Amino acid sequence: MTPEPGISPREGGVKCPGQTPMALTGRQKGQLRGKGQKLDVALFVGKAGASEPIVKELDRLLAGRELVKARFPAGPPGERRAAAAGLAAACGADLVGEVGRTALFYRPNERLDPAARAIAEG
Repeated sequence: MTPEPGISPREGGVKCPGQTPMALTGRQKGQLRGKGQKLDVALFVGKAGASEPIVKELDRLLAGRELVKARFPAGPPGERRAAAAGLAAACGADLVGEVGRTALFYRPNERLDPAARAIAEG
C-alpha cells in the first residue's frame, strides 16, 4: 500500500521547507539506532495515520532533538513501513530504522548544542 494521502509532497501534502534527507552511512545508522533504543516514544501515530497534524508534530520534535521515536498502530507491516517512509519524506528526515510498530526518524539540526547532537561531528 502507498503512503496515506496528505503526506506526500507530490500529492499536495505538508512538506517541511528546506529539509532533505542526508545520506547516512551504515555506521551512523547503527549509532543512531543504539541511541534510539534508550529513547522513549515521543510520537504516537493514531488510526488516522500520518495526517497533517502528525507531520507537523514530527517536524516540531525533530527541530528540537534530531532523533525521534514514533509508535504506529497495529496493522499489516507493509502499511506501517509505507506510512513511516512517507512521514520521513514529508519532513525531510531519514527513516533510520523500524522494528515492529516502532520507527526511528533522524534529521540533523546544526543549531543544537554540539553535546545534544545525535551524531558526533568529526
